[in-house]
Amino acid sequence: MELYKKDYYYVLSPFNYDLEEQADFLQSILEDDEVVLFGYKLYDFDISKLDELLDENLKRIYESMIDMIDTTITSEELKEKNDNADFLNRRAVFLNEEWVMDHTPKMRNEPLTTWIKPQTREEFIRALKITTIDHEFMCILIKENHDFNTYRVGIKLVEGEESNELILVENKNGTILNEILPKFKKIYKNIEIKRE
Repeated sequence: MELYKKDYYYVLSPFNYDLEEQADFLQSILEDDEVVLFGYKLYDFDISKLDELLDENLKRIYESMIDMIDTTITSEELKEKNDNADFLNRRAVFLNEEWVMDHTPKMRNEPLTTWIKPQTREEFIRALKITTIDHEFMCILIKENHDFNTYRVGIKLVEGEESNELILVENKNGTILNEILPKFKKIYKNIEIKRE
Protein backbone atom coordinates (compact mmCIF):
# COMPACT_ATOMS: atom_id res chain seq x y z
CA MET A 1 0.00 0.00 0.00
CA GLU A 2 1.36 3.45 -0.86
CA LEU A 3 0.23 7.05 -0.65
CA TYR A 4 1.62 9.62 -3.02
CA LYS A 5 0.81 13.12 -4.21
CA LYS A 6 0.00 13.78 -7.84
CA ASP A 7 -0.68 17.36 -8.93
CA TYR A 8 -3.11 18.71 -6.28
CA TYR A 9 -4.51 15.40 -5.01
CA TYR A 10 -3.27 12.26 -3.28
CA VAL A 11 -3.54 8.65 -4.42
CA LEU A 12 -3.85 5.61 -2.12
CA SER A 13 -3.04 2.43 -4.02
CA PRO A 14 -3.90 -0.39 -4.33
CA PHE A 15 -7.46 -0.24 -2.97
CA ASN A 16 -9.11 -3.55 -3.87
CA TYR A 17 -11.78 -4.07 -1.23
CA ASP A 18 -15.32 -5.40 -1.26
CA LEU A 19 -18.23 -3.17 -0.17
CA GLU A 20 -18.06 -4.14 3.51
CA GLU A 21 -14.32 -3.50 3.66
CA GLN A 22 -14.80 -0.15 1.89
CA ALA A 23 -17.47 0.80 4.43
CA ASP A 24 -15.19 -0.16 7.35
CA PHE A 25 -12.29 1.78 5.84
CA LEU A 26 -14.29 4.97 5.30
CA GLN A 27 -15.77 4.84 8.79
CA SER A 28 -12.33 4.28 10.30
CA ILE A 29 -10.97 7.61 9.01
CA LEU A 30 -13.82 9.78 10.27
CA GLU A 31 -13.27 12.42 12.95
CA ASP A 32 -15.70 12.93 15.84
CA ASP A 33 -19.11 14.24 14.72
CA GLU A 34 -18.14 13.64 11.10
CA VAL A 35 -20.17 11.72 8.51
CA VAL A 36 -19.65 10.34 5.03
CA LEU A 37 -21.87 11.71 2.27
CA PHE A 38 -22.01 9.75 -0.98
CA GLY A 39 -22.50 11.61 -4.24
CA TYR A 40 -24.86 10.44 -6.94
CA LYS A 41 -24.60 12.42 -10.18
CA LEU A 42 -27.71 13.40 -12.08
CA TYR A 43 -27.02 14.37 -15.67
CA ASP A 44 -29.17 16.61 -17.87
CA PHE A 45 -30.81 18.68 -15.14
CA ASP A 46 -30.91 22.46 -15.28
CA ILE A 47 -29.43 23.93 -12.08
CA SER A 48 -31.43 27.15 -12.64
CA LYS A 49 -34.51 25.14 -11.68
CA LEU A 50 -32.94 23.88 -8.46
CA ASP A 51 -35.51 25.52 -6.17
CA GLU A 52 -38.33 24.07 -8.23
CA LEU A 53 -36.74 20.61 -8.11
CA LEU A 54 -36.31 20.80 -4.35
CA ASP A 55 -39.83 22.10 -3.80
CA GLU A 56 -41.50 19.42 -5.89
CA ASN A 57 -39.85 16.49 -4.11
CA LEU A 58 -36.53 14.85 -4.89
CA LYS A 59 -38.27 11.58 -5.56
CA ARG A 60 -39.49 12.87 -8.93
CA ILE A 61 -35.88 13.40 -10.01
CA TYR A 62 -34.97 9.81 -9.32
CA GLU A 63 -38.14 8.45 -10.84
CA SER A 64 -37.23 10.27 -14.05
CA MET A 65 -34.03 8.20 -14.19
CA ILE A 66 -36.03 4.99 -14.56
CA ASP A 67 -36.35 4.16 -18.23
CA MET A 68 -39.96 3.03 -18.50
CA ILE A 69 -39.66 2.64 -22.28
CA ASP A 70 -37.12 -0.17 -21.99
CA THR A 71 -39.31 -3.25 -22.38
CA THR A 72 -36.42 -5.51 -21.34
CA ILE A 73 -36.63 -4.31 -17.73
CA THR A 74 -38.22 -6.87 -15.44
CA SER A 75 -40.71 -6.06 -12.70
CA GLU A 76 -38.05 -7.05 -10.12
CA GLU A 77 -35.53 -4.64 -11.68
CA LEU A 78 -38.14 -1.89 -11.77
CA LYS A 79 -38.99 -2.51 -8.10
CA GLU A 80 -35.27 -2.38 -7.21
CA LYS A 81 -34.83 0.91 -9.10
CA ASN A 82 -37.85 2.38 -7.34
CA ASP A 83 -36.59 1.14 -3.95
CA ASN A 84 -33.18 2.68 -4.64
CA ALA A 85 -34.80 5.94 -5.73
CA ASP A 86 -36.81 6.04 -2.49
CA PHE A 87 -33.68 5.30 -0.45
CA LEU A 88 -31.71 8.08 -2.17
CA ASN A 89 -34.61 10.47 -1.70
CA ARG A 90 -34.95 9.74 2.04
CA ARG A 91 -31.22 10.13 2.70
CA ALA A 92 -30.55 13.21 0.52
CA VAL A 93 -28.79 16.03 2.40
CA PHE A 94 -27.50 18.33 -0.38
CA LEU A 95 -28.35 18.83 -4.03
CA ASN A 96 -25.75 20.91 -5.87
CA GLU A 97 -23.28 21.09 -8.74
CA GLU A 98 -20.12 21.67 -6.70
CA TRP A 99 -16.87 20.52 -8.31
CA VAL A 100 -15.08 18.87 -5.43
CA MET A 101 -14.42 15.26 -6.26
CA ASP A 102 -12.87 14.95 -9.66
CA HIS A 103 -9.11 14.77 -9.88
CA THR A 104 -9.14 16.67 -13.17
CA PRO A 105 -9.44 20.46 -13.44
CA LYS A 106 -12.93 21.82 -13.98
CA MET A 107 -13.55 21.99 -17.73
CA ARG A 108 -17.35 22.19 -17.80
CA ASN A 109 -20.33 22.51 -15.51
CA GLU A 110 -20.46 19.72 -12.98
CA PRO A 111 -23.60 17.62 -13.27
CA LEU A 112 -26.20 18.02 -10.56
CA THR A 113 -25.20 15.83 -7.64
CA THR A 114 -27.26 14.54 -4.76
CA TRP A 115 -25.28 13.89 -1.59
CA ILE A 116 -26.78 11.21 0.63
CA LYS A 117 -26.09 10.34 4.26
CA PRO A 118 -26.51 6.72 5.33
CA GLN A 119 -27.52 6.27 8.97
CA THR A 120 -26.63 2.65 9.74
CA ARG A 121 -23.89 0.27 8.62
CA GLU A 122 -26.43 -1.55 6.44
CA GLU A 123 -27.39 1.75 4.79
CA PHE A 124 -23.71 2.62 4.42
CA ILE A 125 -23.13 -0.54 2.39
CA ARG A 126 -26.33 0.04 0.41
CA ALA A 127 -25.25 3.61 -0.38
CA LEU A 128 -21.91 2.30 -1.63
CA LYS A 129 -23.68 -0.26 -3.80
CA ILE A 130 -26.12 2.23 -5.32
CA THR A 131 -23.62 5.06 -5.89
CA THR A 132 -20.81 2.88 -7.24
CA ILE A 133 -21.04 3.17 -11.01
CA ASP A 134 -18.53 1.51 -13.34
CA HIS A 135 -16.52 0.43 -10.28
CA GLU A 136 -16.22 4.03 -9.03
CA PHE A 137 -17.80 5.95 -6.15
CA MET A 138 -17.30 9.40 -4.66
CA CYS A 139 -17.89 10.73 -1.19
CA ILE A 140 -16.93 13.52 1.18
CA LEU A 141 -16.07 13.60 4.86
CA ILE A 142 -17.93 16.43 6.58
CA LYS A 143 -18.97 17.46 10.07
CA GLU A 144 -22.61 16.66 10.78
CA ASN A 145 -25.02 19.52 9.97
CA HIS A 146 -22.32 21.77 8.49
CA ASP A 147 -22.45 23.70 5.21
CA PHE A 148 -21.37 21.70 2.19
CA ASN A 149 -18.31 23.84 1.49
CA THR A 150 -16.85 22.86 4.89
CA TYR A 151 -16.21 19.25 3.81
CA ARG A 152 -12.80 18.06 4.96
CA VAL A 153 -11.81 15.58 2.26
CA GLY A 154 -13.25 14.37 -1.03
CA ILE A 155 -12.66 10.72 -1.90
CA LYS A 156 -13.15 8.98 -5.21
CA LEU A 157 -12.57 5.32 -6.03
CA VAL A 158 -11.19 4.91 -9.57
CA GLU A 159 -9.81 2.10 -11.66
CA GLY A 160 -6.06 2.46 -12.00
CA GLU A 161 -3.80 0.74 -14.51
CA GLU A 162 -3.05 -2.20 -12.22
CA SER A 163 -5.62 -1.93 -9.42
CA ASN A 164 -8.30 0.27 -7.91
CA GLU A 165 -7.08 3.51 -6.34
CA LEU A 166 -8.50 6.08 -3.98
CA ILE A 167 -8.17 9.70 -5.06
CA LEU A 168 -8.13 12.07 -2.08
CA VAL A 169 -8.71 15.80 -2.51
CA GLU A 170 -8.29 17.98 0.58
CA ASN A 171 -10.38 21.08 1.12
CA LYS A 172 -7.59 22.69 3.16
CA ASN A 173 -3.87 22.15 2.58
CA GLY A 174 -2.27 19.77 5.08
CA THR A 175 -5.42 17.77 5.87
CA ILE A 176 -4.23 14.56 4.20
CA LEU A 177 -0.75 14.49 5.75
CA ASN A 178 -1.70 15.85 9.18
CA GLU A 179 -5.11 14.25 9.80
CA ILE A 180 -5.73 11.37 7.38
CA LEU A 181 -2.23 9.87 7.10
CA PRO A 182 -1.95 9.04 10.84
CA LYS A 183 -5.20 7.04 10.52
CA PHE A 184 -3.88 5.28 7.41
CA LYS A 185 -0.78 4.26 9.37
CA LYS A 186 -2.98 2.58 11.98
CA ILE A 187 -4.85 0.66 9.29
CA TYR A 188 -1.90 -0.16 7.03
CA LYS A 189 1.18 -1.06 9.03
CA ASN A 190 3.31 -1.25 5.88
CA ILE A 191 2.12 1.89 4.09
CA GLU A 192 4.78 3.67 2.05
CA ILE A 193 4.69 7.43 1.61
CA LYS A 194 6.05 8.68 -1.68
CA ARG A 195 7.14 12.30 -1.62
CA GLU A 196 7.10 14.60 -4.65
